[in-house]
Amino acid sequence: MVAQTFNESIEVFKKHPVPWILIGLVVMVVGGMIPILGGLILLPGVVREGRASIEGDRAPDVGALFNGIGNDIGPMFLYGLAQIVIGTVTCGLGAPVVWILLWYSVEAAADGRVEAPDALRVSLQWTKRNLADTIMMALACSFIATLGATLTCGLGIIVVTPFIFIMWTVHWMKIREDVYAIAEQNGITVAPA
Repeated sequence: MVAQTFNESIEVFKKHPVPWILIGLVVMVVGGMIPILGGLILLPGVVREGRASIEGDRAPDVGALFNGIGNDIGPMFLYGLAQIVIGTVTCGLGAPVVWILLWYSVEAAADGRVEAPDALRVSLQWTKRNLADTIMMALACSFIATLGATLTCGLGIIVVTPFIFIMWTVHWMKIREDVYAIAEQNGITVAPA
C-alpha cells in the first residue's frame, strides 16, 4: 500500500506543486514561530484542504489552512501534550512512538466525525490492528524527509514537507471508512460523513 500511496502522491504533487510548497512553508513558519503547537494547530487544516483539493482535482488554497482552527484545538492539544509528555519522560525516544500511534487522530480531528478524546482512541485502535502498515508509512515518510533534506543541504525540505502531508492524506482517504468501522465496533460514536 505504501508504494501505491507514494505513486499517487507524486501525481497529486505534480499537478499543483507551487500551492503545495506554499502550504508546507506556511506550516513550517507558523510551527517555527509557535513551536510544537503552531504546526499542530494547522495540521487539521492541511488535512482538510489537502483532501478537498485531491478529491476536487484542484490546487490547494493556502488560506483554507486557517479555517476551523477552533474546532480542532481539543484533539490537537491532546496529541501535542501526549508527544511532549511521553517524549520528555522517555528522553525523546517516545515521541516517534506517539507520532506513529496517534497520527490518525489528526486525520480524525480534521474529519470532525468523533469527539476529541475519541480521535485519539480511533487512532490507537486502528494502529494497533494495522501496526505494520502504519510503521511502513512512517518509515517511508522519514526516509523521504531525510533523503530530501540531506541530498539538497536542507532545501529539499521545502518540497518534502508538503509531499509527506499529501502521502498521509492519500493514505487516510484509502483507509478512513475502515478506521471508522473499527471505531464503531469498539463503541465509539462516529458521526455520518
